[in-house]
Amino acid sequence: SMSLTRRNFLLPAVSILLFAACNNSSNRQAKQQHGKDTARAAVAVDTITPQIATYSKRIAANPSDASAYWNRGKLEVLQKKSGPALADFTKAIQLDSTKADYYFSLANVDFLSGHTRNAKDNFEKGLKINPHNTDALLKLGEIYFYVRKYKESMVMIDKAREVNQHLAKA
Repeated sequence: SMSLTRRNFLLPAVSILLFAACNNSSNRQAKQQHGKDTARAAVAVDTITPQIATYSKRIAANPSDASAYWNRGKLEVLQKKSGPALADFTKAIQLDSTKADYYFSLANVDFLSGHTRNAKDNFEKGLKINPHNTDALLKLGEIYFYVRKYKESMVMIDKAREVNQHLAKA
């Protein structure tokens, strides 16, 4: 586990590395900002709680519906309920271990909760399924950077840059 001040200190250094490594399109940044604004608006009005209830009903009707657990977990993340989100993402993976996004969602909550080792393991498991997820590659690079594995960190950042360049050309 890492103190918040150390993370906040390292973040600019990692950000500089990522900026050097990645050429983010302004279009994607605009979409991300729109997504954040939409998420904030949804939280303000609380359209999330009824959606969670809908997924809970789906789960009650079909307890082996992995996607229902995953979708409910994503909504719990928006409500900053990391405990229930971790439980739902874990259950989704138990039911269907073939979906990289389930591992990435779990890894993101682990990462934000300071469970660096779990986050690293889950990013790696997800990347075995989908090795071209730039967000996961960059976050794994950031984790390696935090634990002073600089060579591994640069490998992840380079992989993310390669994927980004490939996507840019497509």
